[in-house]
Amino acid sequence: MSVMLYIIVHNVSSVQRLTDIARFILTYTKKQEVPLLVLSRVSGSAAQTGLAEVSKLAYKLGRPILITEGLDDALQIIQPEKSFIVLSQGEQVNNILKELNENNKVALILPGSEAAFSKYEAALATPIKVDELSEENGIVPLIAITIHKIITYIRESRKI
Repeated sequence: MSVMLYIIVHNVSSVQRLTDIARFILTYTKKQEVPLLVLSRVSGSAAQTGLAEVSKLAYKLGRPILITEGLDDALQIIQPEKSFIVLSQGEQVNNILKELNENNKVALILPGSEAAFSKYEAALATPIKVDELSEENGIVPLIAITIHKIITYIRESRKI
């Protein structure tokens, strides 16, 4: 059985950032790779107008999205076998790729802002990082590169 990656984007308040992130995830990944996009703790203008835009895009693409109050709710609903959280400190993403094959249901928690996670939230999953990237390089590039590395690995392992 192949891995299903549940992507959780946490703590977004910018409409543009929310729509850019969601558009990338929903158009770059396939439904059988990422069966559900979870938007956790969306606030401010992103909650007021961004969610409507993302919902419309997801509907047009036939992709489900879930909006939750926080990470606890998201993880409780998804119930992943393994969870990873992207932080500036942690195991290199390339070193954990093989673990994806050992678990059918994996949650990938991504920052939606520069200071996305509290200490409690950061402790909810195994911390990973991508090369020398951090939130300082920009959230959208960090998310895009992280997802690209993981999805490329998933696609390659399915070909074998």
